Amino acid sequence: MSLTQHGNILFVAIYTYDDAGLPIWYVITNCPVTTTGCTGTIYRVNGGTPPTLPWAGQGRVLTEVGTGTLAFTNINSGAFNFTINKVAGSKAITRQIFATGTTPPAVDYTDLWWNPNESGWGVSLTQQFGTIFAAWYAYDANGNPIWYAATNCPVTAIGCTAPLYRFTGGAPLTSPWTSVSPAIPVGDVTFAFTNAANGTMSYTVNGVKTSRSMTRQVY
Repeated sequence: MSLTQHGNILFVAIYTYDDAGLPIWYVITNCPVTTTGCTGTIYRVNGGTPPTLPWAGQGRVLTEVGTGTLAFTNINSGAFNFTINKVAGSKAITRQIFATGTTPPAVDYTDLWWNPNESGWGVSLTQQFGTIFAAWYAYDANGNPIWYAATNCPVTAIGCTAPLYRFTGGAPLTSPWTSVSPAIPVGDVTFAFTNAANGTMSYTVNGVKTSRSMTRQVY
């Protein structure tokens, strides 16, 4: 799960699996923060363009599938309580630590990034010191939701480059957790920043090279 907070609004992207163990993602696009958390509507999106093709997202369908509540016990832990497709569940959550250091980065690229002309896909960048973790939500060849991750992207002066992975074979949120299949390498990704708010995402997925401009998403 990636959480992006602007003011008192959280944008929540949930990276998980469907009943067949295939990757799927959901979003809560507007989760107003109170003193203990937030509650918002969960959506699924279908019909988007695969990342290896020119964007043609006119056929996207936004479907309301339930409600989610983030309840924090402190700044590092809490619970995600949800109802998805009329099935209720709850998962403990904790802030993931994947990098350490002593000097904060000159520019922190942590945010939700997108292309405003291609609404329907996005990449959540989480930076800790000199490392970026990227979670990218997109679509497969049939327009179904799929997600990729770059788990270790070392930051240089202008960006970072890392292997790109696809994940499959996990349990849906509404079922008890089972072990996930190993990460599947699909290519690589490079984030090249022109400034603190704009850049380019260049990637190779299954042998196909593509590039998309991106900017911090304002909401």
